[in-house]
Amino acid sequence: MQHCDPTTLALAALGEPIEPDEQAHLQGCEHCLADAAELIEVVTVGREAPPELPEVPEHVWTGIQSELGLLGAPDGSAAAVTTLPAPAAPADDAPDHDRPAPVVPLRGRRRGLFTVGAIAAAAGALIGGTVVWAALDNGSAPGAPAERLVAQAVLDPLSDTVAQPGEADVLDSPDGQVIRVDARALPQRDGFYEVWLIDTGVTKLVALGALPAGSVGTFTVPPGVSIEDYPVVDISLEPLDGDPGHSKESLMRGVLEA
Repeated sequence: MQHCDPTTLALAALGEPIEPDEQAHLQGCEHCLADAAELIEVVTVGREAPPELPEVPEHVWTGIQSELGLLGAPDGSAAAVTTLPAPAAPADDAPDHDRPAPVVPLRGRRRGLFTVGAIAAAAGALIGGTVVWAALDNGSAPGAPAERLVAQAVLDPLSDTVAQPGEADVLDSPDGQVIRVDARALPQRDGFYEVWLIDTGVTKLVALGALPAGSVGTFTVPPGVSIEDYPVVDISLEPLDGDPGHSKESLMRGVLEA
């Protein structure tokens, strides 16, 4: 069976139209749906990035320099850099066993990883490196403050297809508030799952990102959004139709309590 190629998955994640036969395959293939859900999460992060990026802390740059061996020598002087000479080209009459072997490209890596890497690179260009900074600054500094639990919610099933409740935890982290959603009871379905914050009047909502079926996801609470104003955590099943709005098909929901 031939799966959707990386370009088709990228277009689907961006909400662009794809060929009808590709759309039909995507709706019925768990492998391609899982890849598309990963890409949708990356695209969501890119689109929800703040217009002004926060300043990168000094310890992040220090950690990068240390990892790359760019810090100064112990006595405070600049570290010495040794340039290795280029390898000499083999003589034309050299035996075959002395010639360098041809470089064979590695194959067989999971196709989804290549696809995610390509879209992540594009999203990184859109948001100016916010994703990269978040990865480098995630607990990299010694003695960084630990995450602190501030609220929890039990996510009750709203459908007969969900056998067990889920859970949502709101945590104060060094980079701001995050919500960790445990929805491992969600089954594989056509489309993808989306996590939302909703106000008590169910009139305003904020999309946090896509959540693959049977998984635990961590989502950043957008700047300016308070869980006191949006205390309801909702998980919906969304079709791959490019519509960013709520599908009105909720499978789990709960109210955050401190």
